[in-house]
Amino acid sequence: MPESYSQAHFQMSSSDAFRFNARYWFPTFEMLETYRIRYIAYLCRCFAQLFYKEIPVGLSVSRDGCRGFRDGFCDGKFLSSWNSFAAWAQRNDGTTSLAEPRRVLNFLLPALYEPSGLRVSFPQRDALEYCLVYLDETARRGLYARRLIFFDASDPYAYHDALLMDPPDPNRSVASHILHAAVRYYLEIGIREIRTTAGFNIGGLLWPKYGFRPESAAAWSALRDTIRRNFNRLDVDFEKEARALLEIALENPDPRAIWQLKSLARFSGRINGRHGKVNDLILKGTRWRGVLRFDDPDAWNILQTRLARVSLTLPTPTT
Repeated sequence: MPESYSQAHFQMSSSDAFRFNARYWFPTFEMLETYRIRYIAYLCRCFAQLFYKEIPVGLSVSRDGCRGFRDGFCDGKFLSSWNSFAAWAQRNDGTTSLAEPRRVLNFLLPALYEPSGLRVSFPQRDALEYCLVYLDETARRGLYARRLIFFDASDPYAYHDALLMDPPDPNRSVASHILHAAVRYYLEIGIREIRTTAGFNIGGLLWPKYGFRPESAAAWSALRDTIRRNFNRLDVDFEKEARALLEIALENPDPRAIWQLKSLARFSGRINGRHGKVNDLILKGTRWRGVLRFDDPDAWNILQTRLARVSLTLPTPTT
């Protein structure tokens, strides 16, 4: 039988007293919770000293009220939702549940910058939302990520809504570390699919490098038209050869053909004074609905290859 979680599971011991740079369960950054994702990384960076605040246990807030802790106590609706998630996700491993709060924290909040926080809420009965917030005080950098786990037993999947950072960190592959942490947990609880909307300037060019592809033939068809327009605007070295390779990919109706665009990485292009690899320039600024399926061997190999660049690995998914 799955363990039932109560207020006591979310309490901190005296040895876990909060410190400014400690890693802890459900911290919040006051005021930042009220802003939408487009601005939150910028606000983290610019207003960190003014607007974040430690509290004894933590706080999780959504637009329709408390969905977690307030003044050290979980509300009943949060505990009920958490136990529904635990009943779905828990796997008996002898001593510990995969829904045990600290284990969830350790999975989903990789060590990148401090202070950092994980906020969890339940926007609907069968959906767990978790948000990561990091502040790099030395570099005045903020990072925000929002994800949802839809744990309906008939069609469980994760949706990755946003990953924003300001300013970017040229010395660390943040996307790799956060995605690796998420996939490790999803493998444990039985999630085998991540959906997203690739966008926010570089998302359209970034996520295919991790095995994402358009979710349907219709989505790929619309994206192909955008890619052609973007290519036609470029000043491309060896344009004829590059166009021939581009058309090989674009004539393929299979959404997985987006990965063939990697063959254009050896060509340089220019647009509006910017230089770059052609495969990046034709996808930069695009917006499309995508999916990463763990049961697709090609997608999984692309993901593993990308993660290996920063010495990260994942276990092979089981059926």
